[in-house]
Amino acid sequence: MSTTHENPPAFPCPEMGKEHFDQAGSYPGMTLRDYFAAKATEEDIAEFLPKTSGDCARLAYDLGFAPHEHQPQDSGRYNIRHGVMRKLRYWAKFQHADAMLAERSRKATP
Repeated sequence: MSTTHENPPAFPCPEMGKEHFDQAGSYPGMTLRDYFAAKATEEDIAEFLPKTSGDCARLAYDLGFAPHEHQPQDSGRYNIRHGVMRKLRYWAKFQHADAMLAERSRKATP
């Protein structure tokens, strides 16, 4: 998403910084975006991924994950490696998280 939304800490722990890390100040924990991405379900991920392997390969190429993966094989099918698909799934999780933050911002403004 092109718009930046507020991304506060998900579970801030003000006392934890000094107690566990011998540092003054708080321990912010993970961000809300990280939390939303981690909680994305298979259905959430599927919303952002193309339905065919060819379209997944093209998207991977467009995102710079797999420069050569978009080339069709002799059979006309596309080959997409497991590692590339994993990157696409991570990308989809963060697309879901960005959508959640956008909705959260939209509801927060009167």
